[in-house]
Amino acid sequence: MPPKKKPNLDALYGSCRVPGTVAPCELKYSQRSCFELDDDTAAKLKSLSAAADSSFYMSHALYSDFTVLWLVDPRGKLWIALEEIVIENPTIVGSLETYPLPRSLDWRMFDMSRLGHPAIVKGQDARIGGELSYKPEASGGEWWLSNQSGRYGKGSDRTEDHLNQVAEIFRSRGINVVTFFYS
Repeated sequence: MPPKKKPNLDALYGSCRVPGTVAPCELKYSQRSCFELDDDTAAKLKSLSAAADSSFYMSHALYSDFTVLWLVDPRGKLWIALEEIVIENPTIVGSLETYPLPRSLDWRMFDMSRLGHPAIVKGQDARIGGELSYKPEASGGEWWLSNQSGRYGKGSDRTEDHLNQVAEIFRSRGINVVTFFYS
């Protein structure tokens, strides 16, 4: 039997891109919430959304009011993490706390740093990235997938087809997503 042909990752998800800007904290830290989407984590994500009830805010607050980031790394692996802030305690060497960043909070007003898409790959290159948000009020609830990443998701070399290919990763694991492409 001939060896299985490797997929053309550039065609599927776009070529690798080095982010134009990376905050020092994004080189040093990763989000505590970061995970690779695989069969196990997809099942956990599905159980979270299955428990969501649009009339019960607590059941969906975390993934409807906080920014959920996603990114495809150079190997074609899909990573998901909450956008988090970093608070370093200079009085305790090595003390670090990260917390999910609410969409409504302007983190620049406080003495804290934000862990965005580059933190998922320690500031290295990636193929495409964006945001994922859960809408429990949609019929049966649905995940909205966008390419809303200024450093990995937008630009003339990112296409709607690249985003649709990412959507297929979610769908192949039983997670229904609706895509929103921003050019």
